[in-house]
Amino acid sequence: MLEMELISEINEFYTEEELSLEESIVFEMEEEAIEISIFDNTNKLIAQGNSENDTEIRQLVNQAEYLTSLGNKQYYKVSQ
Repeated sequence: MLEMELISEINEFYTEEELSLEESIVFEMEEEAIEISIFDNTNKLIAQGNSENDTEIRQLVNQAEYLTSLGNKQYYKVSQ
């Protein structure tokens, strides 16, 4: 019963804000900038930032191998 009350309160909040839960999640995801970390073959961090704002990061990402992502962070490795 407590769970139903909590869901009701959440839905009421979003109704007041005129956003559905799905819309608010999408909105939050769009706001979060993806932070990219690029490592060399010795696992030393060589660059970090946002590829949307930094052409150097974008060029390195194009040369790098994708490793993994966690939340809004992506990790790459340049093997040269």
